[in-house]
Parts: sequence; C-alpha cells; structure tokens
Amino acid sequence: MAGWQPIASVVIGILLLGGLIGYTSEEVFSDIPKPSADVCAVKSEPLAVPASGSMIDIDVTLTWSDSTIWLGIISAEEYEKMSKSVNVEGADVVACPNGNEITFIAGGPGSGDTFNWQPDGQDVHVMVGGPKGTGDGGDDDDNGLPPPFGGGGENDESGTPFSGYFDIQSSADISFGVLLLVILAAIEIGILATKIL
Repeated sequence: MAGWQPIASVVIGILLLGGLIGYTSEEVFSDIPKPSADVCAVKSEPLAVPASGSMIDIDVTLTWSDSTIWLGIISAEEYEKMSKSVNVEGADVVACPNGNEITFIAGGPGSGDTFNWQPDGQDVHVMVGGPKGTGDGGDDDDNGLPPPFGGGGENDESGTPFSGYFDIQSSADISFGVLLLVILAAIEIGILATKIL
C-alpha cells in the first residue's frame, strides 16, 4: 500500500495547486453584424455555458470593439417572450428595451464595452443593441418592433437593420470551486496521515 501513497500525494498536490491558480481561456468572435441606430437583435441559437458553482468557478468577461453599441445576456425564457421581426445572419431583430421590460442576466443598455458574468448552466441568448438614434425609437408603431420594420420617427434610420461589423473577445477564468478544493485537501490530508501512521 505504501508504494502508491507518494504518487497519489503528488498528484493531489498538483491538482490543488492547479485548481487554486486556475487558467484563462480566451476567444475572439469576429465580423459580428452591428445593429443600426435604434435596432436591437438577439442571437437565435442559445449559448450553453457550464455553471459556475461549488465544484467549478467560472468568471466570464465579454469585451467588444465598438462602445456605441451594448451587449446583454438574457435567459431562454426571456427570448421566447419577445416579438421578433426578420432573422439576419442568425439574429432575430427585436424591439429595443425602453425600460425594465427585459430582464438581463448580465450587461444590457449602459454596459459600455465590457461586463462580467458568472454563468449558472442555463441556456442563454446574447442580445445586442445599436447606437441611440434621433427618432422616437418606434414607440408609436403597431407591432413594437424597431424601424425600419415597425415605424418610428421621420429621422429614424431605414433600410438594413445592420451597419458594419464588430468583434467580441471572451475571456473565461476557470478554477476549482470551494467544495472541490476542500475535497482534494481532505484526500491529501488523509494520505499524509496514513503515511505518518
């Protein structure tokens, strides 16, 4: 029995050290369509991210290259409630929020060009909003959708719902959660105690 103890102790020690330090995963998403003024869109395909919790700690930071637009994370339930217009390159054009009618898990209007997010394991959708225009935002339209799909003021932008492209950088800091660290530490202590006894 004594032969495996040093090896197991070293392996658990390495896992503990690696779990405490963690690692960072980075990815860049390029050429994402940028909504025009007063236009918002939601990625129609849900984004599945592992949950951050007692076993694994995940902190996600999203940063994008254009501060005139905003990004937000919404639940699948919130996405299903939305009225949708056309779908362009995998994104549904939707009405922009004028108040608190949309609940954001993270980000949203006023988020600047970055936000942090701890995923809970549920499917989510990414929502993006274009620059603020000079029109009335489509408050008087019939279907609640933004111009050019549902009315708006005479100064509202018309034509394509997207104008150019932007990039998103995703950075995920991943480390062991408290519970997993405690379990590994208990195993390490047990192995050391067995060696001593």
